[in-house]
Amino acid sequence: MQAGAQALSTKPGRIGMGEAQRIGQRAARHGAKITVGIYAESALGTLINLQWAACCPAGLNAFAAEQTFYLSLTASPLRHALALEGGAIQLPELPLNDNTLDLAGISFRPD
Repeated sequence: MQAGAQALSTKPGRIGMGEAQRIGQRAARHGAKITVGIYAESALGTLINLQWAACCPAGLNAFAAEQTFYLSLTASPLRHALALEGGAIQLPELPLNDNTLDLAGISFRPD
């Protein structure tokens, strides 16, 4: 920000909610804004980003980030797909728990 940045990108799925909050607080102190995770995400990562966006003060958000990359993925850790209706992601009715997550088919494969 000392070099003139007008916005910072927060990526709660990678840095955690606490660190994302600290970045938001720092941006606010310096008159900057934040973006909410502008990178490719799974459906689970999208839910994390949406949770973070929902708790950010409206004046702090620089712009609405694209959150639909998950639609191009062939697998998801969610048992029920996130619905996209009227240009908005419909949040699940149930909280995430062992019954709504399917982690068996998801694994990290190093190159």
